[in-house]
Amino acid sequence: MRPWHGVVVAAVAVIVALPTSAGGGTSRGDACAATPRASRPPLPYYANLSGSWWVKNYVWAGVAGAFHGEGFRALPMGQKIGWYRHRPGLIRLYAKRLDGPPADFMSYVPRGYGRSGFQASDLKFGAPGCWALTAVVGKQRSRFVIDVAPAPAA
Repeated sequence: MRPWHGVVVAAVAVIVALPTSAGGGTSRGDACAATPRASRPPLPYYANLSGSWWVKNYVWAGVAGAFHGEGFRALPMGQKIGWYRHRPGLIRLYAKRLDGPPADFMSYVPRGYGRSGFQASDLKFGAPGCWALTAVVGKQRSRFVIDVAPAPAA
């Protein structure tokens, strides 16, 4: 075997493994390594709020409203997301797009729900794609990787 043969094979393997999108992340056609959905809601009666729940570090997120259980959407008017906190503390929400150029994110978390248990929110994702959604309750951070679908056609 020639001494340079292994170098060529290694270079080809690196080229094949490089991302294909110009932004350096995954393209919309690639799979988002999303956080798996939970097998059940935080409490049985929350199954009526959402058919899809995600959980990390005792913080639960469920899609409510018109897209009950269908997942996250990039809707211009925002999307209702219900949260359940087993830990005490107000919830703060942050998000960052992982698979493309930065996009706007806005969250509205109304007061009046107490320091634990259920919390309503309204989230607006500026573009579809793979996002990291971080919920902070007290000093605990819970990071969810989610695939945000485009808004449905009118």
